Formats: sequence, structure tokens, C-alpha cells
Amino acid sequence: MNRRPYPCRYSGDLNNAEVKKPTNYAVYLGLCGSLKTKHAMMRAFLKKIGFIMQIPEWMKPALMGAGAGAVALAIVGFNWGGWVTGGSASDMSSKNSIAAVAAALTPYCVQNSETDPGSAVILAELNEANSYSRRGIVEKSGWATPLGAEKSDRALAEACMIALTEGT
Repeated sequence: MNRRPYPCRYSGDLNNAEVKKPTNYAVYLGLCGSLKTKHAMMRAFLKKIGFIMQIPEWMKPALMGAGAGAVALAIVGFNWGGWVTGGSASDMSSKNSIAAVAAALTPYCVQNSETDPGSAVILAELNEANSYSRRGIVEKSGWATPLGAEKSDRALAEACMIALTEGT
């Protein structure tokens, strides 16, 4: 199948580029030539019809300054201005919600420890244990398991462990 129904009619003269067939210039550019040739032909055509935008010399420094200012504003805003991306905001909100749930359920955990008949043994074990194993003791006791959950909540166990060690 021939993909070029019309032969390329570009003679190489950029100032006198002619479009004979087809009449739609964009379609004609897609039919023949390399990208550089297509760009040159499009530029010649736009110049011929008077559509080339000429930026004044005094405008170039203003545009460069605006671009540099936009980059500087973004750097300052994200580093020191408190701007965050959507992913960072999502991470912060999920951490805050976990902390809020743990803070709200800490009294429940402390109440469970007070009503548990074996709490004296568990609290003595908690006070004697190393700091890294205390949360595991609270999780095993079941005090940090919210109603309706099958396993204990890690953040709640941490908050409960802090409340129990500060209270004793």
C-alpha cells in the first residue's frame, strides 16, 4: 500500500515553497520529508501568509525572568513555604488519623487493663521488660484490641503502653 498518494513537491527553496496538492498544508506535510524538512516548509508557509510571531528583543529578558521566577517560587514554596504534593498530604493525613484513633482508644485500653483479673502480673512483667518488648506484652494481653477487631492495633498498643508505664 502506497502511503504517499502525492509526490513531495518541495524543491528546497524555503522562501518559495509551494503547495500544489493537496490543498490542506498540514496533510501535505505528513506525506513527505523528514521532520527538519517539514518544519522548514511549515515555517516558510507561515511566513508567506504572514503568521510568524516575532518576539521583540525587549520581551526576551522579561520572559526569561518570569520563567526563572516561577522556578524559584516553586523551590521556595516546596522547601520552606509548606507546600506539599498530593501524595505527601495523603501520607500525613493517614498518619494523623492513626494517631487520632490511638489517642481516642487509649482510655479504653487503660480501662481494659484495670478490669482484667491478671493485670497485676502483666503490669509487673511490663515494668520489668525492655522498652522494645513492652508493646508486644500489651498486644498479647489483648488490651489493645478494639471492639470487633481480631487482632490488636499497633498504634493503640504503643499509646496504651506509654499510658500504663507513666501511670505506674
